[in-house]
Amino acid sequence: MDKTNSAAQNMNENPEMGSLWKGRILMQIFAVKTEKPVYKVETIPEEDVQMAAEYLQIRKFRFMAQVNSAIALPKDDTKYEVVIRIADREISTGEAVFNKGSYNRFNFRTNPDDLE
Repeated sequence: MDKTNSAAQNMNENPEMGSLWKGRILMQIFAVKTEKPVYKVETIPEEDVQMAAEYLQIRKFRFMAQVNSAIALPKDDTKYEVVIRIADREISTGEAVFNKGSYNRFNFRTNPDDLE
């Protein structure tokens, strides 16, 4: 939320650094083996939601996806397809153009001007 700190300044001066961090949520996830796992959902406090709302902006993004090949697939001599989902958008490579053993080749690339 704070866009004026030294990390934000460094990201603005060095776009490569900024593109690695801006807009991403950094998390740590770990698993603990247990005999009785618990499913838990927690509600975000309303005051936190309201505080974050002032920083939310509707933005448009364009993206490009490229899928060349897939290796070490679970079934031999099977044609797979790759499906990419971002929000309500779905892009599919269709079936692989070539497959042999556990390898599939796609040579698929989207046009970024078509995906906004």
